[in-house]
Amino acid sequence: MRLETRVHHQTEGERRSRAAIAGLAGGATALPLSFFLPWLRGVSARGTRFTEDGVAILPADRSSITGWELMGAALVDSQWSLIFVMAVVLATLAFAVAALFTERGWVFVAVQVAGWSVPPLLLVFGPSGESSVGLGGGVWIASLGAVVTALAALRIRSTWADSL
Repeated sequence: MRLETRVHHQTEGERRSRAAIAGLAGGATALPLSFFLPWLRGVSARGTRFTEDGVAILPADRSSITGWELMGAALVDSQWSLIFVMAVVLATLAFAVAALFTERGWVFVAVQVAGWSVPPLLLVFGPSGESSVGLGGGVWIASLGAVVTALAALRIRSTWADSL
């Protein structure tokens, strides 16, 4: 009976570990894809640029701007807070990919710190536009991907702690 219980617990632990690793991989996949999705949607009569207050203005012939295009415009107009937020999203991706290939505890802590910080940073320092411009799906996918990677890293660390 005791051997059967041990095998059952080991099987359950392996299943939870596989699910957590799949979550980490899924979240890590969502992060770079979010940059190809629209981060801002709307129509404006001017070219893509930022006002002095950091408000994005889209070109007349575009109804949306992707994360990569927004990052390029932010670099040109020196919008450092937006560049910082986007860099944290990319750092979360880098830590999540590293966590898939290493078993070092500090990497999982880094994934959690970076992942949990993305949604509040996007909320406070994320892209904003004129009144006719709204947030696109890329912002929400980046937030969701970051939270999923943070939750998966937390689950993996807790699974390791349970197995010790």
